[in-house]
Amino acid sequence: MTPWLVQGQEWFSAREKREQYLLSIVAIGLVTWLGYLLLIEPSVLKKNQMERQISQAQTQITNIQQQVIALQAQLENNPNEQLKERQRQLEARNRRVLEQLSTLVNFVEPEQLLHWMRALIVGTGDDRPQPVTILSFDTEAPVPFSEGTARGSILQHNVTMELTGSYFAIRDYLRRVQEVPVGFYW
Repeated sequence: MTPWLVQGQEWFSAREKREQYLLSIVAIGLVTWLGYLLLIEPSVLKKNQMERQISQAQTQITNIQQQVIALQAQLENNPNEQLKERQRQLEARNRRVLEQLSTLVNFVEPEQLLHWMRALIVGTGDDRPQPVTILSFDTEAPVPFSEGTARGSILQHNVTMELTGSYFAIRDYLRRVQEVPVGFYW
């Protein structure tokens, strides 16, 4: 044996039993503590570090999965779909407005207008009007009825008409024009 080990054994044997027990417990505690510091604690620290890394990786995986879901949802949503839906709504609204307009107003084709005007001059039966003569009847190029009308589907046909007759005859003629179910505006 080595001399320092022999000296330590002699020193330990020279102690009382109570001190030997106490020194043995301290020595065992010291060896256990050093063993923990050298062998177990590095493994525990490494294990804790690995658990943190795993937790961080799982958090990143969850975030990436959420981003993938959000991107897939964006891919499924066609940006033109909203515009197409808006277009369908506007076309439906346009149809409804045109239907309402067609029920509110009776329109006359420009070719029929001259026949209406002549029929009003001639009159019917007993209420024969005083003589009014059409000197000229000119139509102008059609223009949109209103600026907001889509695609100009309703047109205004301006007509210039020159009449001859007595004051009362023309007055009566204009009254009859106003009473016609078709709207004339001047």
